[in-house]
Parts: sequence; structure tokens; C-alpha cells
Amino acid sequence: MLDNETVISAVCTYADTEKGLLREGIAAVGLPEEFVAVLPEYEEHFGERNRFLWQWCWKILYDQDPAFGFSSVPPACRRDAALVKLFIILATTVTDDVSDRHQNRRLLEVMLQVPFRRDDLEIPTDLTPEEAHRVRYLATLFDEIYARVEAAPRWAEFGDLFFFDLAQTWNSFWYAYLINRHPEAISHAENLSYNSHNMTIYICGTVDALYSPALRQEDLPHLRELVWYGQQMVRIGNWVGTWEREVEEGDYSSGVMSWALAYGLITPADIAAHRASGDDAAFLSYLREAKVEERLMEEWEEDHRRVREIGRQIRSVDAAEYIWGLETLMAYFLACRGLI
Repeated sequence: MLDNETVISAVCTYADTEKGLLREGIAAVGLPEEFVAVLPEYEEHFGERNRFLWQWCWKILYDQDPAFGFSSVPPACRRDAALVKLFIILATTVTDDVSDRHQNRRLLEVMLQVPFRRDDLEIPTDLTPEEAHRVRYLATLFDEIYARVEAAPRWAEFGDLFFFDLAQTWNSFWYAYLINRHPEAISHAENLSYNSHNMTIYICGTVDALYSPALRQEDLPHLRELVWYGQQMVRIGNWVGTWEREVEEGDYSSGVMSWALAYGLITPADIAAHRASGDDAAFLSYLREAKVEERLMEEWEEDHRRVREIGRQIRSVDAAEYIWGLETLMAYFLACRGLI
């Protein structure tokens, strides 16, 4: 179990003692006007999330100093890179809610094509008007994204990495749909590998690479490995900060669930019984008492050790600053439970 000398223990203490200030700082963040322009349509038609989430994201991506990302992005490019990442997170949310909350397979199948069918996207006639509207809105968001990334300094060099990493992100929604339909099949290793991509840390790292003229190619293998483990750390932070809400929504894709299944703390029959009974309080209480969160935090600590080791091999990006950003993200998740 965790002791008082681990990094995660220090992060938890900081999040607890500074919770009020962190929340106030996020609530005071002003969103970029380009993003505000697309929010009314989201809020009117698909607004499952409130503005605090977008302020939370912009605080991390741009408003704080240093912002979370690669230090290799020059000051003149930082806002553009951050804005692309914010649009990607909104597009991710619009799609993720279809797989997790609505579990609408037909609509999900269409939305998974949107980023990769820019010139010949057709909206099937069997979709409802509301479903078709969501597809069109997602396509609009990708128009915003591509208009920016294709003008990035290293698009010609790294554009294929962008498409590959975007495909991994979009595949995570299919995985989330499957494990919510078949929670008995959830595997903790698969959950970390596939589900972590919907945190967008990998694709956001590639966006930073697109905007980094001085990034050394020999750093790329180490950077991508660092971001791989960093994405798992962020995934754990999100799980810890949101799993209780997700259980109440009938979403079983959390790592709290996959860890508990993997180590025999619950069984598929327990999930089926919870679905049938709707007794959230008893189910949540049992998982809290089993200290599944603490066990996930131990995994976070191990990943933190890995990223420190990998970071020593990177020259053109300040790995220590990036790792500080990962620690800050964890603190924000913990401080904002129930708000994101």
C-alpha cells in the first residue's frame, strides 16, 4: 500500500489541501473565442458536459504556466497547438458519449468514420435527425482541427503519425462500447492499452510534435514511450476522479471496474446484479472499502518511475516539465471530483 513518501501521496495531499483554490482558478479561466463559437450548438443539442470541463482543459493546455505539453513548442505556436487539442477533446467527448452513455452502436459506427472520410462522408438515411445532427457537428469540429494542423510547421513530416494516433483514439470508443455491452469480458491490461487512448494524451503529444520545429527526430522513440506511460497515468487519474459518477450512469469501462475484476474483488455476476438492482450505494461502498483507488494509484506511481527513467534520454523536450504536468493533471482530477 502507499506510504507517506511516494509522489502520489504528495499529489493527493496537495489536491486535498488546495482543492478550493484549484477549483476557483479553473472557474475563472476564459475560453478562446474560436472555441466559444462552437459551444452553443454543443450545449443546446449534445451538452452532457458543462463549461467547467472545458475551462479545466484550457487551464491545463494553455492558461497555466507552464502549460501541459512539449516545451519544444515555441511561444508563437503554443496557442494554436492548445486550440487544436481543445477541439480534439471536444470531438472526443461528443463521440465518447455515444459509446459510453448512449451505447448507440449504429450512430457510433458512423461517427467512427468521420475523421477519415473528409471528402466523401455521407450521412445514412436511417439515422434520426438528432443523430444526423451529431454527425454533422463532429464533421464541423474536424474541419476546425484539420484547418489548423495542416498548417502546422511539421505537418508534411509527421502528418501520418497524426492519423495513426487519431485512429487509436477513435478505436477506444469502440472498445468502450464493447466492454459496456459485455462487462464480463473486461481485462485490466486491455483497458489500459485501448481505453487510455480516449484521454487524447497520445494524439495531443503528436500535435505538439507538429508544432515543434526544433524537435529532434532521435528523441521521437523515447518521447512516444514517455507519452505512452504518461497517458496511462492520466487515464488512472480520470478513473479515480470519475468512476463513481460513471457507475451511477451504468458505465463500467472504468479501470476501477477492470482492476476489481482482474483481482477477484468482484465478478461479472456482481455487475449483472448491480445492473438489475440499481443499488448504486452498496456497490460503490464495497469498491471503496476494497481500496481499489489505492491500488490504481500504486500503478500510477510505477508509471511515474518509468517516465522519469525514459525522460533522461530526451534532449529536445524538457521531460521534467512534462512529468510535472502529469503530476498536476492528477491533482486536478482529484481536486475536481464530481465536477468533470
